[in-house]
Amino acid sequence: MQAWYCPTLTMTALIPVDENLPFPPCDLLTGVTGLASHLVWQIRTVDLNNGRDCMDTFISNKWAGGILFAGCVGGRLLST
Repeated sequence: MQAWYCPTLTMTALIPVDENLPFPPCDLLTGVTGLASHLVWQIRTVDLNNGRDCMDTFISNKWAGGILFAGCVGGRLLST
């Protein structure tokens, strides 16, 4: 799982560099921190020997985009 999560977080955090946005983008970094917390929670709590738990953990990824979005909006509100 770590093999997928590290590139995901790295590429998400590098969006401002690719888009020539002002740095540091505190709103995006707040969102990435929230997303990283979710992914770390998944890694630490999943029981790889329990198929149902693996599926429940996989399904919880539906919240990943919302966590990133909420973190970005919250970071933007805190920075203004």
